[in-house]
Amino acid sequence: RDLGIEAVAAAHGVSVRTINRLFSDSGETFSAVLRAKRLARVREELLAGDTSIAAIVHRWGFFDTSHLHRSFRAVYGMSPRAYRDRARDRAHLLALARRQVGPDSARVRFGIVALGKTGAQDRLLLLALATRMHAAARQVVAAHEQEGRQA
Repeated sequence: RDLGIEAVAAAHGVSVRTINRLFSDSGETFSAVLRAKRLARVREELLAGDTSIAAIVHRWGFFDTSHLHRSFRAVYGMSPRAYRDRARDRAHLLALARRQVGPDSARVRFGIVALGKTGAQDRLLLLALATRMHAAARQVVAAHEQEGRQA
């Protein structure tokens, strides 16, 4: 489906100049807003499922895969595939933290916030997970030592 400025202007019964003027009043351009919206939808689709990158390229109106990769990298700092892989890794870490720490733990709630932010906060989640695992390991060692003393 064509979402060029001409098609949008025709659909709304206004001139291309009117569309450009409306966007320039806010300091933006039609093409920049359209590109940002498309990239946001690509990002959502990458996070939501296993749709191939090629299918996403076609669905959201990019010329080809390299066009999407360049545009996506310029905004998100990584390729679409790397973005999807990173999101899956974060989801895996969160699931692991929930199993190790417990779903209602303040550490996991903090971890959920951390997963949406920077790599430094991801490390804090891992630290919380490692702390919990270390405490569990100490309990196992203590129980083993206790059994050894009783024998």
